[in-house]
Amino acid sequence: MRQRAIGVVAQPATAPGPSPQVIFQRETVVQQVPVTTYQPRWVDQGHYRMVWVSQPAVRQVPSTTYRPVMGYRVVPYQRMAPGVAAPQAAPATTQSDPASVTARRVSSTTTATRGTTSSLKPNTAQRAWMARPRLGR
Repeated sequence: MRQRAIGVVAQPATAPGPSPQVIFQRETVVQQVPVTTYQPRWVDQGHYRMVWVSQPAVRQVPSTTYRPVMGYRVVPYQRMAPGVAAPQAAPATTQSDPASVTARRVSSTTTATRGTTSSLKPNTAQRAWMARPRLGR
């Protein structure tokens, strides 16, 4: 019966020869942070009776803006040893025709639409407007 070692991590084998030097550099990172402020605004909180009854009121209205915040992150880099050539990238030789590119773009941007109607119901004013022919006016 074999027992497993707990907490032991296998180290990768190092290749013979000079290994590339790893250095750590700080990079600047800019993130957009949302900032919500509440401002007092006059809003109409009225309602319909036979006509629109206005009821102005002061409410706190939220307003969200995005502020850039600068931060830093530490990124590892490998420095190649002197005399070691960097790997060469293979040149791109494939040519794609515009029709396939357009078809790929259209297929990736289209979304499936539902065949159902909207779940929003008309409000009282809209129902009254739709009932005009039945009221004989």
